[in-house]
Amino acid sequence: MLPYLSAHRIREIYLRSPAEIASAGLGDSWDQFRRAMATIRRAGYATSHGRITPYLSGVAVPILPPDGSRVVGSLARTIPTAALSAEAETQAAAELTKLGQRIAERYLALLRA
Repeated sequence: MLPYLSAHRIREIYLRSPAEIASAGLGDSWDQFRRAMATIRRAGYATSHGRITPYLSGVAVPILPPDGSRVVGSLARTIPTAALSAEAETQAAAELTKLGQRIAERYLALLRA
């Protein structure tokens, strides 16, 4: 997931695609985009509403090793937008985060084997 890349890589992506970033609602300037990325990192998840499929929203989390060193993947859940209350969003993010932690632990165990 974009917010978990290195600051250098995030800046590179912004410089290559400012129009797409603005149209995604992630900011009209580098400072706005940087703040949006920081907000997503602090929350631990990102949401999207109708961007890919009308009437569907998504909640996505990164799969991070316990040391947080780098993103190894992501998990997402789609939910009908009408059913996505603040509580449902928080619950989906918590469940996905827990599952992501289990996947990351298994991933590291396989690397060590």
